[in-house]
Amino acid sequence: MRYGTMGVDFEERVHFERLRRERLAKAKEALKASGLGSLVCYDFDNIRYITGTHIGEWCRNKMNRYCILPRDGEPLLFDPATPAKRISCPWIADRVFPAVGSMRGAIPSETGSVEKVADDVLKWLKEYGVEKKPVGMDIADIPLIRALERRGLEIVDGQEVMLEARIIKTRDEIELLKISAAMVDAAYEEVVYEGYAPGGVAVMVECLTDNRNRTVSDVRDAFSKCGGSLGESGCVSWMFKPRGLIRIPREAGDEDTVLAAALDAGADDMSTEEEFYEVYTEPEDLHRVREAIEKAGLPVENAEITMLPTTTVHVEGKEAQQVLRLMDMLDELDDVQQVYANFDIAEEEIESAVR
Repeated sequence: MRYGTMGVDFEERVHFERLRRERLAKAKEALKASGLGSLVCYDFDNIRYITGTHIGEWCRNKMNRYCILPRDGEPLLFDPATPAKRISCPWIADRVFPAVGSMRGAIPSETGSVEKVADDVLKWLKEYGVEKKPVGMDIADIPLIRALERRGLEIVDGQEVMLEARIIKTRDEIELLKISAAMVDAAYEEVVYEGYAPGGVAVMVECLTDNRNRTVSDVRDAFSKCGGSLGESGCVSWMFKPRGLIRIPREAGDEDTVLAAALDAGADDMSTEEEFYEVYTEPEDLHRVREAIEKAGLPVENAEITMLPTTTVHVEGKEAQQVLRLMDMLDELDDVQQVYANFDIAEEEIESAVR
């Protein structure tokens, strides 16, 4: 997208009339290919795709707004804001009708609202001569399905039809996706902060932020409160090396069996922790080794690229407690994604900090 979405008279940007037209054409094509006689959609995204209309999120889960797309016919919209839709959506103004329903059971069945919906659906299907063909529905209340079946309609899955229609994007959908992606790229950025915790422990903090000033202030504050200091870029990163890490549950097998399978798969090394075997690879080999391990019949808990320290720093006592507190404070920050550190702290020190 070169120009953005705002309409002007001197450039063609996102063409919303064409977007609605091509979406409806794709829904009709998918319906025809399915062999169904009609679609009855309650899913808001499907309604929007077929009719080009939307309504406030308050109504999304109320199950009282729906559309009917008859085979070889035009869509019919049943909407609680009928007068507004007839004004704001001229492309469907003559096919918008008031919506009734059970509001997911909130309206007592004695009112007959579900029966009224079933009568309306049957009436329109007869109007288009498709009442003898299967009716595809995406989501619906069970009472409504039963009411439709009592009227002799065959109800089948219609969601697959809509997924088939929507899977290939139109040219305008692609442009809108590009804009959405660009907005996210512009709003968020990845930043890495480096510093030292008490005892000379090296710390790397990976963040995803939409406000660098806020994030660096929060990270610096955590370091300061725990007796550490934020450093310049590159001050500690040389002490870490990127590695592929694959975790396998201990119950998957004994250590020798898992180690043999990991090495056969192309892993470099393995360590045994309390709950997992941790298998290490070169970053570029991570996915290949994971696939080989899974093909060998071993379950993989997770696989990721991590940063492992090339050397460790032993800390104890007050310094150990400060380091652990810093790890907790950084972990609590919303912008922080990962924290890497090269401390070596005895197990009893860690347990003491937890208590």
